[in-house]
Formats: sequence, structure tokens, C-alpha cells
Amino acid sequence: MAPNRLLTAALACLATMSASGSEVESLTVTVTYLANEGVMISDGASVVLIDPLFENDFGTYQSLSDAQQQAIVNGEGRYDGIDLVLISHEHGDHFDAPLLTELLLNDAGVTLGAASSVLDLVRADERFDERLEAQLLAIDPEPNAGVVENDFGDFSIRTSWQRHGNRRHYDLVNLVHQVDMAGQRIVHLGDADAKPENFDNLRDYAGSFELALAPVWFFGNDPGHAAIEVLSARHTVAFHVPDGITRERFEQLRDDRPWSIFVEHGEYRLVE
Repeated sequence: MAPNRLLTAALACLATMSASGSEVESLTVTVTYLANEGVMISDGASVVLIDPLFENDFGTYQSLSDAQQQAIVNGEGRYDGIDLVLISHEHGDHFDAPLLTELLLNDAGVTLGAASSVLDLVRADERFDERLEAQLLAIDPEPNAGVVENDFGDFSIRTSWQRHGNRRHYDLVNLVHQVDMAGQRIVHLGDADAKPENFDNLRDYAGSFELALAPVWFFGNDPGHAAIEVLSARHTVAFHVPDGITRERFEQLRDDRPWSIFVEHGEYRLVE
């Protein structure tokens, strides 16, 4: 659907966040769903991607086609002019070092922001060139204790380390990224553990989020619901959706809450 038609058709759905598309859009900021936890955030001038390139879907999560991956890597179409790529963590359904290295080699204007441990994996790629060091941004907050801020002029990010879900991954760095762009604040939770105490250090930001992007496991249990309440985002969208969870099933979980779900590359949502 062309952008003008998309805006016209979707304005009536702002309050309910209709499940008819893969872009979450405000009046000035578009959040486009890629696959799994991959999203693109843009205001028409600045472009930020989070967890966009990965190779392992573990046989159950959504992934990009080869053609879709190459469009990102080559900066084609709507991926032209990428400013920043952020990575939540190193798991293979969120991150792929060779693809990210290729993106950096293709576009010297792209900055890659991630934990130092993730950047070391990029440096280990056989095609990594020392000249790419200038494009790497190490983001290393203390676990569950504070926020690291980075200002890019037209937009800014705040990043915190919130514990990864599943006890065996508690020591893994999982970065939660807040993107402030065109007066909107969007938070991407990565694979954060769905317990309210995991977000105690973000309580000062509660109520400031226009949109929260949360793994689907936040939505089916009371602790997850309580964690969503801590953030108090105006709208919350589920992603990281395995096979077998349909829109219809999610609607049963949603009840009358301001929740939606990403399940298809190219669908969209609009928010004010």
C-alpha cells in the first residue's frame, strides 16, 4: 500500500491499533516490522534499525528472505540512508556478524551500536576491516542499573541492560533500546525477562513511551502483564512470535488492552 493510501486508510484505527499491517506509525515516525524482533524506525530523515539481520530462525520464528536481507545490506529502497543499527543481544535469531559486516562495508555512513561482546563478534568476521572501527559504537550499561545515553543530533537513544528471559541466559547481555525521534519515544525490549522487577531501573521512564515492543511471552501471564504495566506505554506491540500463535489467539490474550501483534513482514500500525 502506498504511504498516502496507508495514512488515509489507517487514521480511523489510531486508537485501536488495527492489526492490518507491519508498520507502526505515528504522525511523524514509522516503525516498520521486518521479522522476529527486527524493526526499522524512521521519521523520513533519520533511519534506525534494531535486530534487522540474522540467519537462525530456530525452525519456528519468522525470518527475512535472502532478497529482503540483501535489500537491507545494500541500502535499497526504504533502507537507503540507514543511520544506526542497534543490536539487543548476540543470539542467532537477532544477530549475524557476516551480514552486519557486509552492511558496514557497503555504507560508511552506518553506525553499529551494540554491547562490546557483540562488537567483538563482528570484529572476528573474516571480512572485517580496521577502517570499520570508526563505525562501531560500544554500549555497555551496568546490568539492571542505569541508562547509557547517545545523542545523534536529530534523534537520541537510551540503552539499559535488562536481564534476558530464561534463567540459563541471565548472564547474557540483553540491551533494551529507547529511541527518541521526532517527539516520540519507542522502546525495544529485546529478549528481556518478563518480570516487573526486571524493569525497576526504568520506572522513571514509565508513561513516556508512545510504543513498547515486547516479546510475545510478556502477554500470556500475570508477571508479564505487570512488567508491561511498569512501562505504561500508550501502545504495546508483541513480536518474537513463534509458529502457532495466530492473531486470533493473541486477541484472546489482549482482551480490551491497547495491545497489538507483529506477525507479517510489511504489516503496519499507526499511533498518534
